[in-house]
Amino acid sequence: MVHPYLRRRDGKEEVTFPTPELERVLGKTLGVPLFQEQAMQVSMICAGFSAGEADQLRRAMATFKHTGGVSKFRDKLINGMIDNGYTPEFAEKTFSQLEGFGSYGFPESHAASFALIAYASSWMKCWHPDVFCAALLNSQPMGFYLPAQPKDTWRLAPGAARS
Repeated sequence: MVHPYLRRRDGKEEVTFPTPELERVLGKTLGVPLFQEQAMQVSMICAGFSAGEADQLRRAMATFKHTGGVSKFRDKLINGMIDNGYTPEFAEKTFSQLEGFGSYGFPESHAASFALIAYASSWMKCWHPDVFCAALLNSQPMGFYLPAQPKDTWRLAPGAARS
């Protein structure tokens, strides 16, 4: 779903909403569900899910790769959307988007926090590499190689020079 968002943001793909309700839910992400909260709102506003059912859908999406639990919501979501005036094709497309959501979706607050951390880290690495390196070393272990790992075990990109 990131690629449709980027195409729409760059003006290469038209942004359309079948209803004003859906525009309110997905407007800031140009019609593409990118966050868990949006998936929950789509299910409640467009398909008539209760808040509890929407939360169950969110949980199923978060563990979809492991359990495949999203499929049990398929009929309710699609039939609810059709009952609320959405076309069957649009309802099917929406379900498939939500079904694939588990491989990338997480809460908007986490996305904002991660973006801020990535930006601040990049800035620090660019302008204060010594401080960045010291902070990184002080944060070990982080699941990466140990700081004292023998040099020959580090993987370099093809063609990269060793110092």
